[in-house]
Amino acid sequence: MSYHSAIQALHRYHDAAVALITPGSENRNFALQTISGMNPSHFMAMKEQVRKTGETIVALICDTTLPAPRLEHVWVMRPTEVPEAIARGDDLDLIIDCKLWSAANDGPVLIIGPDELDGHFVVSVDGARLVARPGKPVKDLTRGTARASERIARLAKSRTFVPSRGATMFLAA
Repeated sequence: MSYHSAIQALHRYHDAAVALITPGSENRNFALQTISGMNPSHFMAMKEQVRKTGETIVALICDTTLPAPRLEHVWVMRPTEVPEAIARGDDLDLIIDCKLWSAANDGPVLIIGPDELDGHFVVSVDGARLVARPGKPVKDLTRGTARASERIARLAKSRTFVPSRGATMFLAA
């Protein structure tokens, strides 16, 4: 796959993910980024953006060496609200090992935190906020994570899908 084709496919993947994770308002307090691999400059750019805007960033980190982008990691970076972290000079939370999950009813795709956090993120009904919620939607996330990946890939490949060009951010290597 040529570099140009890989970037087009990644951009299409990003648009599909935005449509399924953030239905509704384009005025959000968070940004969804799709990244071709993570490197130190991407990481520093994320930190700078969170510090500058105060917004949470959800980063979908993809492998673009395949014919179609494949999601490898989901990270959430946000301003910290933990008093102990703030006291020691940490101003950001980085939550790695998140997953995308989808219910069988084709509802919105959720962002599931790692096991040690026992929580998940949902987009508010108005589509404007990313909200942390306690607990997981189900005990076994396997089928829902596979369903989320399949839904994003299917929508990205759909010839009838017309992406919204809202206030989201696309970042590629």
